[in-house]
Amino acid sequence: MRAIERHGGAEILDRAFTGFVALPAPEQWWQVLGVAENATGGEIDAAYRRLAALHHPDRGGDSAQMARINAARDQGLARSRG
Repeated sequence: MRAIERHGGAEILDRAFTGFVALPAPEQWWQVLGVAENATGGEIDAAYRRLAALHHPDRGGDSAQMARINAARDQGLARSRG
């Protein structure tokens, strides 16, 4: 115990745990696709195709953005199928 006090271990732990920043809230799939939360499977597919045409890496888009769009489509379709 005295070694912790002597070497400032308690302060190091305090600083370590106060240095973390809260993670941002995850994006909702309907916000990524630009559709309503209660969108149908057809609306989800249409929004996906529109965004894929703009952001697909084969067409000069960003692969990270396309990954977000793919994940949003998968989540939306899973929800619409029940």
